[in-house]
Amino acid sequence: PKMVIVTPSAARSFYMDYRDGSQKWETFIVTEFLEHLRGKYKVTRERRGTLLFGISMGGMGSLRMAFKHPEKFGGLAALEPGIDPVLKWKDLSPRYKFYRGRDLMETIFGKPFDEAYWDANNVATIAVNQAEKLRSAGLGIYIEAGDEDLFYLHEATEFLHRILWDQKIQHEYHLVRGADHVGRTIRPRAMEGLEFLARLLNPPPPDPEVEAARKRMEPLKKAFGAKP
Repeated sequence: PKMVIVTPSAARSFYMDYRDGSQKWETFIVTEFLEHLRGKYKVTRERRGTLLFGISMGGMGSLRMAFKHPEKFGGLAALEPGIDPVLKWKDLSPRYKFYRGRDLMETIFGKPFDEAYWDANNVATIAVNQAEKLRSAGLGIYIEAGDEDLFYLHEATEFLHRILWDQKIQHEYHLVRGADHVGRTIRPRAMEGLEFLARLLNPPPPDPEVEAARKRMEPLKKAFGAKP
C-alpha cells in the first residue's frame, strides 16, 4: 500500500527517554514528531494506519514504543530486535551484555545504573505488565530473528515469543534458519516484515475453506469436550 516512510536519526539512543531527562526520544517520536509528520504529509491520523518497523536497535525501539503506547499504533514489525531474554536486569548474564559498554548504558539508564528504570523499559517486562492492555488493543505484532544471530538476539526473540504466547497476546514469530544479524538474508526478511504490515492495512477477506473446515470440526470438538 502507498505510505510515507520516515526514519528518524536517533544515534545509539535505543529510542529511549534517558533516565536523567537529557534526551527524550520516545516522548519526541510518539508526540511532536508524529504530529509533525501528520501536518507535513497527507497521511492518516488513525491509529490503524500508523505503523512501526525496525531492525536491531530499531526493532527494540518499535517494540517498546508500541507496547507502551498501543493506542497510537496499529502494528509493528521488529526484525532481530536488540532486546534481552530476561524480565529483570539482575538476571541478565554477561553473554548478552558484551556489545553494550558501561558508558553507553549509564548514559541512558543513569549513573549509577538504575536497574528499576531498565526493568520498566524492558520489552518483555512491559509485555507482562501490560498484557491485558495489549490483548484488548489488538496490536499487530511481528517478530523475527536469525538462528545464528551474532549477538544472540534469537534467544531474546524466542524468549519474547514465549512471553507473548503465555500471555495470549497474538503475534507472528519467525526463526529464520541459517540467518545472522547482517548479510544477504536481511533484505528478504525485511520484505516479509513489510508484507505483514501490508496485511494489517489491507486484511485478507474471510477464507471459505477455513470457515467450512471449522464448521465441520465444531461438533467433534463439542463431543470430546474440547474448549474453543
